[in-house]
Amino acid sequence: MEHDQLFKELLTAFLPEYVRLFHPEVGERLNWSTLSFLANEVFTDFPAGRRRSVDLVGRVETVDGDPELLLLHAEVESARRPAFGLRMFQYYTQLRWRHNLPVLPIALVLASGGGGIAEARHEEQLFGRPVVTFRYRTVSLPDLDGSAYRKSKNPLGPALAALMRVEKGTRAAHKVECLRSVLNQPLDDARRWMLANVVETYLALDNTEEQEFHTLVQAPDFAKEREMIVTWEQRLKQEGRQEGRQEGRHEGRQEGRQEGRQEGLTVGKLQSAIRVANHRYGESPLVRARLEGAGTEAELDLLFDRLLCSESADEFLRDS
Repeated sequence: MEHDQLFKELLTAFLPEYVRLFHPEVGERLNWSTLSFLANEVFTDFPAGRRRSVDLVGRVETVDGDPELLLLHAEVESARRPAFGLRMFQYYTQLRWRHNLPVLPIALVLASGGGGIAEARHEEQLFGRPVVTFRYRTVSLPDLDGSAYRKSKNPLGPALAALMRVEKGTRAAHKVECLRSVLNQPLDDARRWMLANVVETYLALDNTEEQEFHTLVQAPDFAKEREMIVTWEQRLKQEGRQEGRQEGRHEGRQEGRQEGRQEGLTVGKLQSAIRVANHRYGESPLVRARLEGAGTEAELDLLFDRLLCSESADEFLRDS
């Protein structure tokens, strides 16, 4: 799964947790019970003429005095690009103009070099004087200390800790703690599954680390989590991965990991789509059946986008 799609689904399911984790002073000022997601926001990139899609835009009320609506724009950037600040500014101006509401822009960056939790800015000058200074919040996950988040009570903390910095030689233990925290979160299976997939996808271990990982999870105090991991690995078809590791065949190990990860991501994506559908429309057997009937992962991706764009179950079923 591409970074953008995975994190779009993750932030759809955990947007309040994301803001509370990295921007707590903002999180406490928003009434999350009013959160709804806007239809897929598409803009034309002038003058190139390309069409760009904003990753995620939520509409939410504040709790300060008279409730005030604002748009929460979340963007995921997999690599650090010089033009990203300009793109964030362009999205801001178009969202502000289109909806006539205050916009809070935040960026989740999967590459290092941004200083962790920071404020970035895009500035435009004319004749040596600033004309526009645009500021937006940013989180560069690889710049953060993973040990500070892997035991967080916020369920998103231990999952995203898989993408953070860890001390050399501690990756296996780090993965154990991340999974322990995720599997013990008071969540439904779909949300817990989604977080576990993030850990598996972004905290890949080499042969030596894999052996250390499986030694660590055999500890007596890990019995409950070990049972959950076994179930999880079975669903991910980790038998192929385990066989490849035991026989020392790199190809067998890689094929087993890829096969398991692909099926796990597809199952997690379906469960995420069903949860979003229930949140937007209430439980609908027809909508659930349509999602479960998706024949390919690409079709499921398309249905997920339509979930965010449709205003009702009838509209979703009609368009899909």
